[in-house]
Order: sequence, then C-alpha cells, then structure tokens
Amino acid sequence: MAAIVAATEDVIRPYRTSDFPGIPRWWRGRLVLVGDAAHATSPSSGQGASMAIEDAVTLGRALRGAGPESIAEALVRYEAERRNRAELVVQWGRRNAAPKIRGQFKRVFEDLALPMVFRALSRKSADNFDWLYHHHIDWGTSSTVGS
Repeated sequence: MAAIVAATEDVIRPYRTSDFPGIPRWWRGRLVLVGDAAHATSPSSGQGASMAIEDAVTLGRALRGAGPESIAEALVRYEAERRNRAELVVQWGRRNAAPKIRGQFKRVFEDLALPMVFRALSRKSADNFDWLYHHHIDWGTSSTVGS
C-alpha cells in the first residue's frame, strides 16, 4: 500500500457531486431503467449497487409469468414497489453528501473527533439504519405497494 501511495503523482481532491434529477417514469414500452439510471444516489450513500440489485430482484419478480400483454402492468408494479424506497435513499444520500466536502480545519477536527463518535454510536443497542441496511424483498409474490 505504501508503494502505491508513494507512486501516486496527484492527490485526489474532494469533489462536489450533483444529484440526478428524479424522472417521472422508469419505463416506456419495453425499456426499463434500474439502478442509477432510474434513481442515482450520492456516492457517499454507498448504496448504488445495493439499490440496483434490489431493483433487479423486484423487476424479475414483477415480470415472472407476465405475458406480452401484461408486461406494462408488471412494470407499473415494479416502479410502484421501488420508487418510494429509492427516493428515500437518494434524499438520505443528498443530506449526507454535503458535510463530506470539508476544509483543512474541519478535516483535522473530524479526524480527531470521529473515532470517538463512531465508538459511541457502535455501543448503541438499536441500529438507526435498519431501514437502509436490512431491507427485505420477498422472493415469492409481489408485495402490496406501500406495505
């Protein structure tokens, strides 16, 4: 690792991220958007791949057994099941991205304080992020929208 760092010519500086504007519909005809194409979230959320996998599983389940004439109905179900969660994760990522662009003073302060904060948080018995990390998709039939 030290050799890689020593061989690096440029330091990667913090950069601003831009939110992908929400789109009114994730499908048209037989074209379907999943993952970042439908609902890009900030890289700081760390949820891009997870959200794409959730989309793929939900889309597959919605399309299971759908004939050509019922594909549109399946796509409506897919989007209805995923949109609310995806938009919540995008909002969460947006809120968490802004503080990550930091100046020198803030960087030093956070580097000293964050280890103590993370230790304190790890001792908490209840995980406030269950909604994000413990999302469950029923592999059986489509779930009811809004449940």
